[in-house]
Amino acid sequence: VSIEDGTPVEHSGSWHACISHSTKTATDAVRKVLLDSEKRDDYGVYEFNGGGFGKHIHALADACDAEGRNALSLAAKGPRAEIHEFLLFCGRYKLFDGPPEHRSQTSVVFRAHDLDQQADYGVTFDKADKNEDGNLDLKELKRIASSIGLDPALLLKGSDAISKEEFVGICKRQLGDGPREVVIKLMQKKNQWERECTARKENSLNEKYVVTAQPVIPPEDDIPNAKGRGDGGLNVIVEKFLGGNKPGNNVIVMPAADRNLHEIFHQEQPDIDDVRGILKQVFQAVKHLHGQKLMHGDIKMLNIVRSRIDNGLRLIDLDAS
Repeated sequence: VSIEDGTPVEHSGSWHACISHSTKTATDAVRKVLLDSEKRDDYGVYEFNGGGFGKHIHALADACDAEGRNALSLAAKGPRAEIHEFLLFCGRYKLFDGPPEHRSQTSVVFRAHDLDQQADYGVTFDKADKNEDGNLDLKELKRIASSIGLDPALLLKGSDAISKEEFVGICKRQLGDGPREVVIKLMQKKNQWERECTARKENSLNEKYVVTAQPVIPPEDDIPNAKGRGDGGLNVIVEKFLGGNKPGNNVIVMPAADRNLHEIFHQEQPDIDDVRGILKQVFQAVKHLHGQKLMHGDIKMLNIVRSRIDNGLRLIDLDAS
């Protein structure tokens, strides 16, 4: 790809040949290609020996050889590790190469694939099946509901229990078989982040009405470090779409939704019957919050999203609650 703008150019296949070797020489060469040409370390010392192609990491990882195989699939262990250091945000999230999902004065939301969330649903079932009877009942499903992001009622469908085969099949259909698609919300103001975290932790919020937060996220120090390095192509996104203004350090990670209500109204133009159904779902979600003695504080179309799991509407953004 071109160092200037990242567009593909004619090549002899040397990039693919290099990354397919597991030798230290090949690994070091990949790192030199990706390193910035001018990069400061922790002591204020600059390096000037990098190729500077790390900012085009998405194009490099997806570049195909003559047989149509992308570079990442061909990479040996050493070169793959170097590519992942630049490709993944916090070592686990592959950011979508494009504008942020949403931005405001206090937060930015990025869409990404969580490569740590490529679940083995059979193993998840076995861990939850405490009595080893080959079925999961409502109580057992509730224990793992937040980790898989599915409503237990959706899994049971009126039955008292679900078998392993049924459980794995539904999870694959609803969640997919590959890495989980998520959104990463980076917030500038710590007090707003703390308010949202507190609202989620101290209340029994039903995932049928509120988009759940992922229970396992990167350690607090990882976010500023990843931002400083520009991991996952973040620097390019910041330069292209955020005017160079870097997002905050306070993170909440959630399952990616389909569309928000603003997009639904403008792109799908629901009729009056659809609107009645939409309002009913919104009122039910708000009623659920009020039942927890919690007020959302910022109900608007952008804060109501449609789940990919069951097409139901759910609330997001509890930082004003």
